[in-house]
Amino acid sequence: MKLNNSKVDYDPVSHTYTLDGKQLSGITGVIKDKLFPDYYKDVQEDVLNKAAERGHRIHTAIELFDTCDIPTEDCDELKGYIEEIPSHDFIGRHMASEYVVSDNEQYASAIDKVYADGMGGVILADIKTTYKLDTDYVSWQLSVYAYFFSMLNPGIPVSGAYAIWLRRDKHKVVEVPLRPVEEVLKLLYGDEAPKNDCGFGELSFTEDYLLQLKNEAEEATAKYEQAKQEALALLTKKGIKNIRGSHLMITRRADSERKTFDTKKFNTDHPELYAEYLKTAITKGGITVKAI
Repeated sequence: MKLNNSKVDYDPVSHTYTLDGKQLSGITGVIKDKLFPDYYKDVQEDVLNKAAERGHRIHTAIELFDTCDIPTEDCDELKGYIEEIPSHDFIGRHMASEYVVSDNEQYASAIDKVYADGMGGVILADIKTTYKLDTDYVSWQLSVYAYFFSMLNPGIPVSGAYAIWLRRDKHKVVEVPLRPVEEVLKLLYGDEAPKNDCGFGELSFTEDYLLQLKNEAEEATAKYEQAKQEALALLTKKGIKNIRGSHLMITRRADSERKTFDTKKFNTDHPELYAEYLKTAITKGGITVKAI
């Protein structure tokens, strides 16, 4: 599988894109302006510059490893990148770094990583070295990349998109969804921005922190139920009603008979009467946290 080369000239020093003497815009600006206008509003410029320099060094170290198999010493992020290969084997099928794509009219950008998926398609990835990983932002970024990639390589399907987060000795690889083409077109060429889902970057806690709490809560719940069953078995075996301690009392409830009203059968037998006695109540909304 061979990738086509764009006719756009990319200057990595000035980070500019030129086609036939015309300078094209990168996609970062349009994503921030239309979807994330306050993304870095509270971050000082010198902090942003230092972060950009650090990110460039990490990208260079990873590119040297991918293209020349040259490991850069004392780069924790590169070590984390290599450690992700066993669980995400596509990282070992590197095809291109800083792969330039464009609509050849208005926009151009360089995709951090293009990997072979092993089935005739490719996987696109973006390397992030930020304090927190904003998967919503990366989803939009890679969706635009995928659209431009398909224009340049119409015979090669994009089978997946990933954010590769590297922060000192911490690292993770997260699959992100690709947005529908119509949403990408609206973002790039429409007067109004497409509807943007809220991302974890707007919360005071990280995705990992919430996932950790969720896992700990589920583990504690399972252990709690196991402990209750053990106590019930002991009370039943000894034929006693309760166990009293210094802070808790465990009481065994005997089996009992409870009568319930069969609303389904009543509705079937007497639908008009059932409807007459129905009343509407407001159920308070909330959120559902689901691991994906």
